[in-house]
Amino acid sequence: MGRVDQIDKRVRAYLFQISCHKWARVHSTVKRTWTMTSNIAESINNTNKIARKLPVVSTMNFMRLMIESWNAKQHEEATNTLTEWTVKYNNILTNNHLLSQRMIVKTSNEFLHTVSNGAKRFIVYLRRRKCSYGEF
Repeated sequence: MGRVDQIDKRVRAYLFQISCHKWARVHSTVKRTWTMTSNIAESINNTNKIARKLPVVSTMNFMRLMIESWNAKQHEEATNTLTEWTVKYNNILTNNHLLSQRMIVKTSNEFLHTVSNGAKRFIVYLRRRKCSYGEF
């Protein structure tokens, strides 16, 4: 609670007022290994307990490898996930895929792309979710 007092002394009184049962998982009396949490910071903190004792560079390498491994695993799982579509939606996806094969996309930067479809040319700005065609 000393760290909480350093940030804002009013927080301590509020936390005791609402009781510890409403605190996220901080008050959990059971080991939280393999517990699904909605807070990514909690998940990472739970897995890097050992790495915290290492020097900073080693800790950062551990974190980088852990996140790379997690990303690769999630990508592989998503790639191998198959969804059965109804005939109607499967036809829509097939038609859109065929139409997209005729388009050429040129990247200007991370968020700005030019899409060419024959003589037509459109600018897509991903950050603002805008397109010169009027649809996004």
